[in-house]
Amino acid sequence: MRIVTATEMKSLDQMAIQQYGIPSLLLMENAGRGVADLVCQEAGAIKPGAINILVFCGKGNNGGDGLVCARHLANRGYKVHVLLFTGPSSLKDDPAVNFNILKCMKITTDVVLDIMDLAKIKLVLHKADFVIDALLGVGLHSDLTDIFASAVEMINDSGKKVVAVDIPSGLDADTGNVLGVAAKANWTAALGLPKKGLYEREGPFYAGDIQVVDIGLPKEIL
Repeated sequence: MRIVTATEMKSLDQMAIQQYGIPSLLLMENAGRGVADLVCQEAGAIKPGAINILVFCGKGNNGGDGLVCARHLANRGYKVHVLLFTGPSSLKDDPAVNFNILKCMKITTDVVLDIMDLAKIKLVLHKADFVIDALLGVGLHSDLTDIFASAVEMINDSGKKVVAVDIPSGLDADTGNVLGVAAKANWTAALGLPKKGLYEREGPFYAGDIQVVDIGLPKEIL
């Protein structure tokens, strides 16, 4: 299996979009659905209606993947609650599309903006069986601070089963260094190809079981 840096993965995504005409929205859809498949696999024979899933979403494409995942899990009967760590108006194009779909579906979503919202996070986290970490993706290069650092610490302290989308939030995708604090996942859904940082330094400890998710990139560029 080929292992890539964040820059290499971005280049492959751009090749798929520009040379093959694959819409970025479709890549996001494939990613989110693949993560939902992984969650269903790990949930096993437990009835979906008996499982509470809490999805932590940032404002970027990693958060957009989380929003897609939330939709698919809700459609399959799971109890889904989304925490959006930005104002809806700040979402980028593709994540904004998927947020609006969730809103139309009336999937429970709370906006988290500052430290004052920590009590809200603690309350819903207590009820969760699975946590989807779609806060921050491979573009992170500086230490987590403020509400993001606090949210990751709360995830780690919760003892819940955690699925990281592409890479655990707070883990450097290239070096495997922890950027202040990182989410400790039971499973990491590596999108397209696994990132180098999942196997370097502290990466294996935080990544858990790495599962590669097919997002529909043409085999020629892989």
